Amino acid sequence: MSTVNNSQDTPKKIGFRHWKISVKLLVVMLLLILIPMGVGTYISTETGGDLLEHESIVNLERLAYSTAQRIQQLLSDNHEFIHFTSKNRDVISYLNAAEDVPLDTQPLYYVIQSMLNSNSFINLASVFDQDGTVVAHSNEIYLGKNYKFRDYVQVALDGEEYTSGILIGTTDGKPGIISSAPVSDGANTIGLISTRIKGDLITDILRSTLSMKSKDLDDSELTAIDIYLIDKYGIVMSHSNPDSEWLYRSLGSVSEQDKEIIKGAKMLGLDCPEGDGECTKVRIPEEMFALQSLGDSLLLGLKERTSGSAKYCLTDDLLTATDQTEAQCNGDRHVVGYSPVFTSNDPDAAGLFMVVVDIPETEFLSGINQLIISSLIVALIMGVLGILIALFVARMLSKPITRLARAAADVEADRPFEPEDIADVSEQGDEVGQLSRVFSNMVMALRARMAELQTIYEIGQEISAGVDFEDTLKYILSSIRKVIHYEMAELSFYVESQRQMMVRTDADFVSDDRDHDIMYYEPETARIYDIDKGIMARLVSRGSALLVANMTEDQDLEAGDERKWKDDDAKSYLGVILKAKSKVIGSIELVNREPYQFDEDNARLLSSIAVQAAIEVQNALDIQERERQLEQQILNMDIVIDQEKQDQQVEAITDDEFFQELVEMKKEEPKAEEE
Repeated sequence: MSTVNNSQDTPKKIGFRHWKISVKLLVVMLLLILIPMGVGTYISTETGGDLLEHESIVNLERLAYSTAQRIQQLLSDNHEFIHFTSKNRDVISYLNAAEDVPLDTQPLYYVIQSMLNSNSFINLASVFDQDGTVVAHSNEIYLGKNYKFRDYVQVALDGEEYTSGILIGTTDGKPGIISSAPVSDGANTIGLISTRIKGDLITDILRSTLSMKSKDLDDSELTAIDIYLIDKYGIVMSHSNPDSEWLYRSLGSVSEQDKEIIKGAKMLGLDCPEGDGECTKVRIPEEMFALQSLGDSLLLGLKERTSGSAKYCLTDDLLTATDQTEAQCNGDRHVVGYSPVFTSNDPDAAGLFMVVVDIPETEFLSGINQLIISSLIVALIMGVLGILIALFVARMLSKPITRLARAAADVEADRPFEPEDIADVSEQGDEVGQLSRVFSNMVMALRARMAELQTIYEIGQEISAGVDFEDTLKYILSSIRKVIHYEMAELSFYVESQRQMMVRTDADFVSDDRDHDIMYYEPETARIYDIDKGIMARLVSRGSALLVANMTEDQDLEAGDERKWKDDDAKSYLGVILKAKSKVIGSIELVNREPYQFDEDNARLLSSIAVQAAIEVQNALDIQERERQLEQQILNMDIVIDQEKQDQQVEAITDDEFFQELVEMKKEEPKAEEE
């Protein structure tokens, strides 16, 4: 088998369809693995990041809310306490007495001392008369001073209970929250009683909140968090860091009207040099204009008594107003969660404080960044595993295909090939295994067809080499048995005038006494089959090879009683018509005693041999006819030759003188009789 290698003549192409199948599988599998994984990682990271960010913000809000609730509970307990104390009979009796009646203040001090002993968070307790003057106080330096300028005094004298924001004492300079309750004789307000909660206690609450273990926030986040309180003016009145520069500064600007109120109430105490006891300069808040947006958000929440969260940009210069959005931040981005503290149940009343939990966004996003890094690491690991799996699978899937390609190349190059060479591929139950089995069968069938063609060629050559007519017929049957195993065969000639097939040669390998002999029949002793009856009628009408795999199952088949092999119990039949110039000239019939001994390949092979056999039979018939005609001609010629010799001899006799004399004598005899 000759092969032509066109690989060098074919230009190399770089398109996907021209890649090796292993490379295609690898690329496709990598795309199928990496693209969904990348998309999934991106979506999960974005979604997880958003969820984690939302959860972290909620955690900040919860922390702010829990801190606000602790402070609010403290203030509520204190309110209940002073409300109960304002009903004390000794206090009412003292404040309701006439001014010119000298009274013993000792009972008042018992009440004050009892208040201090009952509540450790109270550091000052006092009783005021209806003019706002201190008539009894836990610290004697306050006695006789008038504090009517303070809100808590004015509101209590108007008959309402009150809790102030954090106020800085003008006397001791210490922060505190003052609560007051009016003292009434039943008809009129005759004074008030007040307590001051230590401002350091609020700071301790803020600091202790950060020292508690939390399932929502880790230690690094708690360390980075600042918690502070702002009042209704946006002033930071307490901070978890006592040394914070934000303390007593306002988040943004403060209106002039509010500044006057702050001054009048001396909320921030006095701004006096240390040791100057005569100073009366009132402190006003320093404004951090750079935090205006944060202050506005917190004050709105305080006014509406709502919790929430916000983001802001923290710059180095807090005292200079900046107009920066979050995206344009030139400093550090921060996130805050906030919750209000209120003592009034009136929903229209503004909150007293706003607890703010503040954390840098870098710490806030550390969990998100860690999630992203973890996702990327997982994606990288999965990507590497995906590549390894893709390489393994691509190699596993392409290996049998490569084996088939090599086997096909071997077949193309006419190198030896056996189905066992790719047996491991053929054993696979998938499409590749099916392809391998089909390929093996195809190659073997192809080689069988090539062998058949070679056999047909050789038989044709041998048949063509025959000279003797009878020898040619016998050789046809013996040659057929080399490639098609049969037990008996008959080669018949068609007698057109009688529409009969006359057996001229048969080969009998059934009977033991025949010993593989091939019998030649003379025309007068040959068996004759009618082409309109039995199996011969079916063969002639079919016009091509007739295969009957099991004659006993064919109910319509009539073998015919005259068939010799009928007595041999034939089961398999294969016949073919011999044609020359589209005319039927004879037939070849093969039989076996066992069923299913012939197949379509045998039928195809017999049909191929029949073509050459028909030509040689026709040639032999033509030669036989020419020989017969020649013999007749020779015979006729001999007769002619004999007649000519006879004529010559007669002529020689008649020309002889003696014969002439006899003739003359014969002529004269009648004349003599007449005389």
